[in-house]
Amino acid sequence: MAFAELIRRYRDRRMADVRKDEWIAVGWAYGWFFCLLMAYYVLRPLRESMGAGVGSRGLSRLFLVVLGVMLIANPLYSQLVSLVPRRRLVTIVYRFFQSHLLFFFCAIQFSWLPKSYVAHAYFVWVTVFGLFAVSVFWSFVTDAFSREQGKRLFGLIMSGGTVGALCGSLAAGKVAVLFGVAYLTLLATLLLELGMVFTRRLDTSLANLSTPPMVPETPLPSGPASPQAFLQKDDEDVSLWAGFTHVARSPYLLGICGFMFLQALCATTLYMGQADVIKSFYPDDDLRTEYFSRVNLAVQVLTFLLQSVVASLLMRRIGLALTLCIVPLLYFLGLIGVSQWPQLALFATIAVLGQATIYGLGNPVREVLYTVVTREDKYKAKNFIDTVVVRTGDAVTAQLFETAKPIGLSFVFVSAAAFAGAWVSISLWLGTRAERRHATERFVDVNEAR
Repeated sequence: MAFAELIRRYRDRRMADVRKDEWIAVGWAYGWFFCLLMAYYVLRPLRESMGAGVGSRGLSRLFLVVLGVMLIANPLYSQLVSLVPRRRLVTIVYRFFQSHLLFFFCAIQFSWLPKSYVAHAYFVWVTVFGLFAVSVFWSFVTDAFSREQGKRLFGLIMSGGTVGALCGSLAAGKVAVLFGVAYLTLLATLLLELGMVFTRRLDTSLANLSTPPMVPETPLPSGPASPQAFLQKDDEDVSLWAGFTHVARSPYLLGICGFMFLQALCATTLYMGQADVIKSFYPDDDLRTEYFSRVNLAVQVLTFLLQSVVASLLMRRIGLALTLCIVPLLYFLGLIGVSQWPQLALFATIAVLGQATIYGLGNPVREVLYTVVTREDKYKAKNFIDTVVVRTGDAVTAQLFETAKPIGLSFVFVSAAAFAGAWVSISLWLGTRAERRHATERFVDVNEAR
């Protein structure tokens, strides 16, 4: 009963600001994002399964490849966006991804290539897909609505992605067991096609909006796109280099870099550590994929609860600094636990709690950290941190894991727990500093004297 009441309040809050003439356009955008996130979460369990299949040694190489591909793909993609109208860009990018999905279906189903080759390519490909497919979506949608509309409507549209992620996680396990993992790529292809149908319907329905779109045609940021970035950014240079120069001049932004790097270090250490355990427990791809789909489903449900109720409640009750410490403390305890009892059940529990608290608590609180820096610093630095710092943290951690692994996994996990302790300290420092700036209503300037 309490859960039903929570759902009702969440729904009423999301729908309260939608005007009569906006419902059709919002519905098409909602459906498109639903299909997109469902497609991603259909593909993601297979990605995790293939990552576990290549083991920790293979993953250490894959994280390096992902970093390299992201650094190359970001400027190329930004250049493409500056040259191609966004409505054409949707078709180009999604057809590009669909052609690859059909290739992966044939490669997996008919064994066109050695399994290890397919696993390596698929792991990297899904990471790129998750970044750029969502970026194209927000590029289109922010052209469709004005800034004023976006502030009212994007929350409801984003909830379509939440529902899609839940459905995708649920469907992935069923399809993998009933039909085989290759058919996940076909399902994702169909979902992308349906998403393009919604795109065309959305484009047609825009003429009925009483408020015409007012967001200018500007190039996409070169990093992960978000609706907030599009709503508040004008013609700013959000290249990776611009982000680096702003971060390098600000102790506060460097602290956020340290926070994100240590988060990547702790999460990747557990991810690498569980790979060999899962591979030995689930030698079959179908069963591994079903396992990861269950993990993703649990993560999505818990994330929804944390974002809807717990995050704002904790920030009001215990403050920003202590709320920010919850995620690193959880990882500290988890790393100590697996150092003594490296069993699948514990890895699964930590994976669910860790990912859910990052998405449901860590990310909302981290957004608050950016509210005390200047608008220019926020969007230039955030792009650099979310792209380069996080992917570098993944790649560096993977190499350190393989280097230290011969000493013993217990040593690796305890060492990572020590870094989690440093993560707690940085969280306290950042949270306290942000609270102080909020209290005095000052902005942290990148050139402030230290």
